Amino acid sequence: MYNFDFSSAEYERIFDKCVFSDVEYKIIYLKRRGYSNIQIAQELNVSNATLSRCIRKIANKIMREL
Repeated sequence: MYNFDFSSAEYERIFDKCVFSDVEYKIIYLKRRGYSNIQIAQELNVSNATLSRCIRKIANKIMREL
């Protein structure tokens, strides 16, 4: 659904401009390492629905800055 496939330079720009919570940073970190949503939800001990909301929130923050 949401693609977090950015270059290192793009991630630097995103992290400079966006404010993310610790959980959001963890989600981005895991997505960059190729974890699936199911794996991330298990790692964070949250439901798939909660993870989907977090990912939408991250994507909205990124889209506002790009």
